[in-house]
Amino acid sequence: MQNPIQPGRSSIGAGLRDWIWVIGAAMVLAAGLHCSRLPSIATAFRVPATPLDWTSERGARLWAFLTQARDVVPPGVSYTVQGQNPDDEMNLYMFSLGLFFKQEALPSSYFGVATPGPGCRARFVLVYGAAFPRGGGRLIRKFGEGAVYERAA
Repeated sequence: MQNPIQPGRSSIGAGLRDWIWVIGAAMVLAAGLHCSRLPSIATAFRVPATPLDWTSERGARLWAFLTQARDVVPPGVSYTVQGQNPDDEMNLYMFSLGLFFKQEALPSSYFGVATPGPGCRARFVLVYGAAFPRGGGRLIRKFGEGAVYERAA
């Protein structure tokens, strides 16, 4: 049986073809990195302010609002959250469960369905956006993204 590959003979065309593939693969990789959502070098080495900074800009703003409001609501009291739309309100409520572990959470809505009973009993109302609290309340502190209100006991 004869060996079809002859050692010692190299084809100039085969070497050129290999280099074309390597260059093409490098160009595809460079284009993919350029179009990717990877953070810039400066951003990659910056410590994020919230756990959501690199995944959701909107979620990061909601989280930042709640961390500011957390210092205003005393431990052991009830609170509710209200947002500009049902999605924000649901996200605020879910995020607050992890941030306000010393307070009692009472939802004003749940997955877009209004639950006025529990939310109306809350002593503090955390309002995200430029709205007034449903059910009233006295302004305690205003932030850039919202405010905290206290209802009469």
